[in-house]
Amino acid sequence: MNKVWRLIMNENIKLYRRLSTWIMMGAGLLLFLVLTLSYEPWSEFSSGDYPQLIVSFRFLIAIFAITVAGGIVASEYSEGTIKLLLIRSRSRWKILLAKWLTVQMFTIILIELIGLIGFLISMLSNIPSYGIETDSGKWFSVPELLVVSYYEIMVFSTMAFMVATLFRIQSAAFGVTIVAYYVGSFLASMNTIQATWFQFTIFANSNVTEGYMHGGELHMFGVYKPFIASGSVLLVHLILFLIVSFWVFQKRDVTA
Repeated sequence: MNKVWRLIMNENIKLYRRLSTWIMMGAGLLLFLVLTLSYEPWSEFSSGDYPQLIVSFRFLIAIFAITVAGGIVASEYSEGTIKLLLIRSRSRWKILLAKWLTVQMFTIILIELIGLIGFLISMLSNIPSYGIETDSGKWFSVPELLVVSYYEIMVFSTMAFMVATLFRIQSAAFGVTIVAYYVGSFLASMNTIQATWFQFTIFANSNVTEGYMHGGELHMFGVYKPFIASGSVLLVHLILFLIVSFWVFQKRDVTA
């Protein structure tokens, strides 16, 4: 466990040494502040507007997480450091685990920063930010929704992680995952594909946070799919993505 922790610390150092990491984080936080301050006077916020703004930033956080997940493996190949990384007496699975956990830590930090800044702004300006009441009358707290958002982002960042491990190209990981995350959700909401099997794909379950907010169910194909069912589909995909990633990384010949 100590070896894994040292690897995680090393991956975090490499991640935060990159200027692009700080640019992403700074741009995200700046955009959040700009959107918040654009509601002047702040009294224009209704009781659910600001919490909705906070939760909706999961889409931007997802883009950042997918970018980092795609690059954290692919960059080792593009920069030629993969051989140096694997030549040391460490198990390959520990190296890959450290990279995946680093991506998840980065995602959690971003979510916590958005939530914390949103809370501080609401406290200083008396903007309601406690939670969201849906049309069905159910009430959800912002921390609760941010946790659900993290689960959603974790699955898709892991998908990008897997694609990068398979093809060693960051752009491929980013492109494939963004299509799955955004286009798949659009197709499901528009009822474009009516086949039953489509309900069990990652495309049709890419927006579980919205489903959770609307009565704990995901609207799809004209019916409401229970959130637990949609979450279970994503869990199966998450496990498959990790299995494929670790298997390929263990077997790959880095001299090829």
